[in-house]
Amino acid sequence: MDEIFHVRQAQAYCDGKFYDWDPKITTPPGLYLVAYTIARILALVFGQKLSSSSIFCSLQALRWYNTLLSAVCMVVTLALLRRLHGVDKPSKPNSRSPSDVVVHALCLSFFPPYFFCCSLFYTDVGSTAAVLLMILLCRRGFVVGCSIAGAVAILFRQTNAVWVCFAALDRVVSHFEKGTLLRRADLPAHVYQPVRLKHIPFTTYHFAIAVFTNIPSLLLELWSLVALVVAFILAVYFNGGVALGDRDNHVLALHLPQVCYFLGSTLMLQVSWGLTLRHALSILTRSLREAAWCGVGFAVAGSLAAVAVWKFTIVHPFLLADNRHYTFYIWRKLLNGLGGRGKYVAIPLYVVGLWAMQEQLSSSRAGMSRLRQLLLAGAITVVLVPSPLMEFRYYVTPFFVVYSYCIPGCAHGGGVAQLAQSLMINILVLGVFLFKPYQWPDGSSARFMW
Repeated sequence: MDEIFHVRQAQAYCDGKFYDWDPKITTPPGLYLVAYTIARILALVFGQKLSSSSIFCSLQALRWYNTLLSAVCMVVTLALLRRLHGVDKPSKPNSRSPSDVVVHALCLSFFPPYFFCCSLFYTDVGSTAAVLLMILLCRRGFVVGCSIAGAVAILFRQTNAVWVCFAALDRVVSHFEKGTLLRRADLPAHVYQPVRLKHIPFTTYHFAIAVFTNIPSLLLELWSLVALVVAFILAVYFNGGVALGDRDNHVLALHLPQVCYFLGSTLMLQVSWGLTLRHALSILTRSLREAAWCGVGFAVAGSLAAVAVWKFTIVHPFLLADNRHYTFYIWRKLLNGLGGRGKYVAIPLYVVGLWAMQEQLSSSRAGMSRLRQLLLAGAITVVLVPSPLMEFRYYVTPFFVVYSYCIPGCAHGGGVAQLAQSLMINILVLGVFLFKPYQWPDGSSARFMW
């Protein structure tokens, strides 16, 4: 829907109008700077003058640049998966084969809302690539490089500042779990590597102490990331808000059901990820062995979801006004169906989505400890909750980060099943988008999209 504004702004850059800004655009100029750089290089190579009317700044060219970014994202995704799952270290226990990682990367790249954006001129692809590169560089210990990638990520989308904080804290957690921040022989192993939820309070307490007592050394290592976050906060302060434009329609809110929508949508779009029959039976058997804890967990999660839906549901005017998006029909027919009770009927779906995601993260071979899971959950919450609008594109980067750690069941068919599911959804959505346009009352043409 916003592509027309992004294209217009990029073409203004092609004319050298770097200080002209479309008031409808809310995000920083990262996408336009990348497009302008590629267009400028091509114009120099072919000896042409660059302008908005140039072939290098046409709508088709700009979309191709975004497709190029999707290829970059694929390469970064592969590198991150190799790092997380031990492909670079074959001697590492539970390391995965290169073919498994390729299937994993394809499963991520065919995530339907992301795949749809790859052929349009949107910020999602470049934003996701920059965030994944930042996490990869931090995991490799290149903190300054991580900071540069983080700055690029923020130039694509402001909420990526949260992922900068996540990358920094993930680095701190890594030091804590290795025992380099808190050296106490009297502490049990579950303080550093909590196995059960009941260990989390003790771990969090000792983690806070470890961070507080090692502030100078941590700042010495992470100074560039801290400086980036401080610079972002100052930019928001002097700008008078997070959004650059159209602030009336992009006011920060406490929209807790966003987390529920993320859990429900990723569960439905990725149901084949790890929930093959064999895997589902394994999870169910393990859950039955701990029925009491699982029952309490489901009750607590369901109660929290019910309160979030009851007290914090926000219906953005865009959600009600734009019938091109599938979210319009999801809200109208499902969540607001049954006389407004549909949103409560969906609560079990959210709980199952949380359960499935937590189980897959816990069984990950990528060192996804309980403390890291808590950190990831906090980052996703802070990224999603301030937005009052339910939109699938907002879930792309959180999805990539979460499922980079989760194995798509390659050993028991989950990877192939997930690829097949995603391909069918993508073919259906693109088919409807391309071949089923419709007309609005004013005679203009419209198309269905995510």
